[in-house]
Amino acid sequence: MEWAVKFRNAPLSHEEQVLLDGIETARFSTEGGRGRNGYSDHYVLCLINRGYQWVPDKKLKWF
Repeated sequence: MEWAVKFRNAPLSHEEQVLLDGIETARFSTEGGRGRNGYSDHYVLCLINRGYQWVPDKKLKWF
């Protein structure tokens, strides 16, 4: 979490933007909300770099 806070205002590289394509990160670290924010972007990138796979919202199905 500290890493995400430290770099929340840092611009994303092209490679990082590609990794986050289709992911709405704003709902990851906050209650509700849509879209993206710097803190969540960097936190999600950290998880992806550790091997986690992220499923874009549009692929989720709720029964």
